[in-house]
Amino acid sequence: MPLYIVVHTPREDVPEDEVFPPTRLAELARDHATGDAHTRWIKTFSPDLNDERHFTLWRARNAQDIREVMERYDFMSEMEHHPIAVQEWDPQTVLEAE
Repeated sequence: MPLYIVVHTPREDVPEDEVFPPTRLAELARDHATGDAHTRWIKTFSPDLNDERHFTLWRARNAQDIREVMERYDFMSEMEHHPIAVQEWDPQTVLEAE
């Protein structure tokens, strides 16, 4: 399955007094962190305190599957989500290709 990085950016158009349902993070982890899930959440990266974005790493058939999972677990209300398909490689991969 393809690998995706999702950039989560706070929405600018959300009124400060608007209240959203709590995210169901524990359920998301339980249902989508195992190797047999079709859409698998691998990990999250949070920058320093001055940057409100988050970056998540996923394995999924396509970007829409990731959006559907996040919507199901109430992650779609306060942030914009931009999945990007990526390929994984490292210094060892480069050295082996030469």
